[in-house]
Amino acid sequence: MIGFFEDSKVSVDNSHAERDIRAFVVGRKNWLFAKSSKGAVGSAVCYSIIGTAKANNLKPFQYLTYLFEKLPNSDVNDEEALDQLMPWSDSIPENLKS
Repeated sequence: MIGFFEDSKVSVDNSHAERDIRAFVVGRKNWLFAKSSKGAVGSAVCYSIIGTAKANNLKPFQYLTYLFEKLPNSDVNDEEALDQLMPWSDSIPENLKS
């Protein structure tokens, strides 16, 4: 309880977190019918990228389009280059933000 009193930004409930994972809970039964484990992993990665974009106030479709344009020309072993593509990066174009 001390954490709630010391930091006013800490929420008393977890409604926001539960609302964010609702899509996963609804889709969980659908994932049982994935044709392969790689397909299920791919779906989870896509949901994760979209959820992270939403959590960072980005438009998911536009952000995915941006990634598909930038990633083929990026060095995936260069951490700094990948950091620039993360949803929380300051280098994300303004037109991707909600």
